[in-house]
Amino acid sequence: MFVKACNLYRYRLEMAYIAACQFDLPGKLREPRSEPIRIPPTPPAPLRRWKSSYCLLLLAFLIHGLNAQTCLSLSTAAVAPGGTASLDLSLNSSSEMPPASLQWTFQSPSSSLSSLTVDNAPATTAAGKTVICTGNTTAYTCLVVGANAKTIANGVIAKVTASLSPDVTTAVIRISNPLGASAAGYFIPIFSENGNVITANESADGKLRPPLRGIVGGRCR
Repeated sequence: MFVKACNLYRYRLEMAYIAACQFDLPGKLREPRSEPIRIPPTPPAPLRRWKSSYCLLLLAFLIHGLNAQTCLSLSTAAVAPGGTASLDLSLNSSSEMPPASLQWTFQSPSSSLSSLTVDNAPATTAAGKTVICTGNTTAYTCLVVGANAKTIANGVIAKVTASLSPDVTTAVIRISNPLGASAAGYFIPIFSENGNVITANESADGKLRPPLRGIVGGRCR
């Protein structure tokens, strides 16, 4: 768009120059020129170099934006059948535009969880924010807000407690519609990674099988 505007402005200047060339300084009309004034079909070299530099800068900006994405990720836990799991919701954001407020919705099948609660975590408390949620186990919408413009640092922003329903072996807790806002009120796009609660049996040595270290939790790319 900017390049088109520059070309249009240059064209208008050239037309004004052609019109001015038909007059003397006092305003008297000159004799017609024997040969037409030719307008170069291609833009001058400085404009071509500027256009190439502009494209390279735009490409670098887009690549940087892909690497600097903001992400919410929910951990994964293993519990005994019908047990209660504690999961961490973590924030990983760019240092250039950290969020000052967040919103997301936890979603899971209605028959997989018997209860779901969300509490504050160290990162939200340090920023003077509070986690406020409403809904049920099917759709549980949460806000991280506070009466200040402080940004939220990377780390655990919410503690999630989920109880499995009887006879359920695996429950997927999805993060949908994640949103963020900067301290200046600008929108921040956010990606998300879901979490899982799976059942595990307790062995004779008092350890869960499968072990927690063998379970891959949600993580930002």
